[in-house]
Amino acid sequence: MKFKSFIKIYYPAVLILIALLSFTLYAWLEASADYKARTNKLFEQRAFRVGEIIGNRMVDYSQILRGCQALFDSSKEISVGEWETYVRGLKVAENYPGIQGLAVSRYVAASDSSKVSKELRGLNLRYKITSPFEYPVIVPVLYIEPFNKRNERAIGFDLYSEARRRDAIKRAITTREPSITRKIKLRQETHADVQPGFLMFLPIFSDTSHTRVAGFVANVFRTHDLMGALLNRYSEVDLQLYDGTTLSEKHLIYEKTINSSSYNRLKGPLVFDTTLVVAGLPWRLIVSPNENFGSTIERQQPFLILAVGVILSVLLFVVSYNNIRRKGRIGVELQKTLALEKKKDEFISIASHELKTPLTSIKASIQLLERADLKERDKFMLAKAGNNVDKLQALIGDLLDISKIQAGQLQLNKEDFKLSALIRDCIESVGHIYSSHKIEILNIIPDLIYHGDKFRLEQALNNLFINAIKYSPGSEKVFVDMGLSQGIIKIKIIDEGIGISEQNIKKIFDRFFRAEELSPVISGLGIGLHISNEIIKRHGGSITVTSELNQGSIFTIIL
Repeated sequence: MKFKSFIKIYYPAVLILIALLSFTLYAWLEASADYKARTNKLFEQRAFRVGEIIGNRMVDYSQILRGCQALFDSSKEISVGEWETYVRGLKVAENYPGIQGLAVSRYVAASDSSKVSKELRGLNLRYKITSPFEYPVIVPVLYIEPFNKRNERAIGFDLYSEARRRDAIKRAITTREPSITRKIKLRQETHADVQPGFLMFLPIFSDTSHTRVAGFVANVFRTHDLMGALLNRYSEVDLQLYDGTTLSEKHLIYEKTINSSSYNRLKGPLVFDTTLVVAGLPWRLIVSPNENFGSTIERQQPFLILAVGVILSVLLFVVSYNNIRRKGRIGVELQKTLALEKKKDEFISIASHELKTPLTSIKASIQLLERADLKERDKFMLAKAGNNVDKLQALIGDLLDISKIQAGQLQLNKEDFKLSALIRDCIESVGHIYSSHKIEILNIIPDLIYHGDKFRLEQALNNLFINAIKYSPGSEKVFVDMGLSQGIIKIKIIDEGIGISEQNIKKIFDRFFRAEELSPVISGLGIGLHISNEIIKRHGGSITVTSELNQGSIFTIIL
């Protein structure tokens, strides 16, 4: 078949396919854009929080040094035991994770090194100053806590002898503020698990006016231990931290990444690049999302919309194509036209059945997930997925409306009338026809004015009364009750009949449905409840059913 002939014959199916695929493409693009926008916003918040945590925690650590400075201001001579007691009281490991140690050093002339060594050797026979003595002053470490094998390696080391430590010491003397070093290798490092490190200095003074520097207190940090403690909850982002603003391995003091090609990731669209000023020096922080960022459901949402849309589009096209193909077998043009109208109704019926089943399953799955204990961003995402499913359902509803228009819609002629009088009229009219049962009013019916189609509502009530009588062969009474609560009217029709199984309740309002296994001799086409339900729906209400086998049923009209 030539292309033009195919289009001429099957253009309805092609138009439906194009329309549904276009809608699916639009929904996918909207979902993708929405996902990207939410991801960008969430990433910005996470990345900003990472920088905020690092900056705030370094301020906290500088406050520890100020407390140590105040300790030395109050007592110029602090012994090893007093220092140990003070640091133990700080509970550094619990309250300030990431600090390798708190050290105290003395600022003295190099010519007095032997005197200092002799003085401190009385406390520790192994004490020895380690320095090339190239400068007129030395800054040897006197004691450090916690005192363990790793920290013991720093005892006696001349901090002034190394350039980066010396620069930080000079800056601390000049500014009288906390000052950090650039990336260094700590004296505490051994051959295993070597990490970059840095020190944070604050001067201590020999006078109350803070003019003569007596030494320094210092926080000692191993960078991986520090950042691991601070950022252990942020496994979904990769980050690099540099001392200074230059991006190079030489200045890299910390890196956490799942992807080994982290430097290539810096070219990606989601990158947070900021500079933190920490104790006098700039740190450059680079944050990027890794493969764990965001939820799996959220990432799959656009693909789910695309997949479901394509499947439904193809399914509807196939159904339409097959119907049109069957129509083509009719020889007479009039028969073709009549068959086309018939097949169109069949097509809509089949299509609605085929499409509602997968959509209902998807909607149910989403509703079950919404009841689970999820994070806020996952609940938000599920709501968006549910909205898109609702859009597809609305499209199916539009196709069904075409069929209803062809058949003629149910017309309502609304007016004001007394609802209590209508109920009594129904009781009287049904009582004349079915004298075997008596319809009793349980409570006083409120005298309400309702705006609706009196004839159609009477038809609906009569159907429910008749249905209650027909399915109560062993009883002589049917009951009715009406109440008003917060603007909602409830009319209950209660019988003591054979009841309805839970399985049949789900289908009780279906057109032509009858529970034949319960009532093989009761006549009827199974359309009364269906008509009643449609009338109540047109009035903006609903009908609910509660029932138990052999115990009766309660039909409740809600208006």
